[in-house]
Formats: sequence, structure tokens, C-alpha cells
Amino acid sequence: KALGRLVEIAQNNAGTNGDLAIMHVAAQDKAETIATQISQKFDTGEIPVIPAGAVVGAHLGPGAVALVISPNS
Repeated sequence: KALGRLVEIAQNNAGTNGDLAIMHVAAQDKAETIATQISQKFDTGEIPVIPAGAVVGAHLGPGAVALVISPNS
């Protein structure tokens, strides 16, 4: 359910409010699948998939996936 919400949020922000990326904690495959779904569904181009840093990883734990929106300036 939460992963579907990520796609919904991406739809509302794809290409208009900022650049998109997917961050993950030991969930590369899941993150790449979500990035592909979003980029194909909303024609956003390639969405970077990046590992989360140690601090974020320690708080969220393995398997966490996040949608990152970097505002356009």
C-alpha cells in the first residue's frame, strides 16, 4: 500500500515540482522496480536509484524505500 502511495506522489510531482530519485536501504531490486514503474508511467526519464546513507539506514532498517523530490530552483 505504501509503495503505491509513492507512485501517486511521484505522479503529482513528476517533472513539475522537482527532480525525482529513489533511495533505499538494502532494497536495490525493489527500488529499481519502483523507479522503472514511475518513469514508464509518467514519462519522467530515468530516475536515479541511490543507497541511503548510514544514518538514514540505521533509523529505517533494511528494506526501506523512499521517494526523494529535489525542488527545482
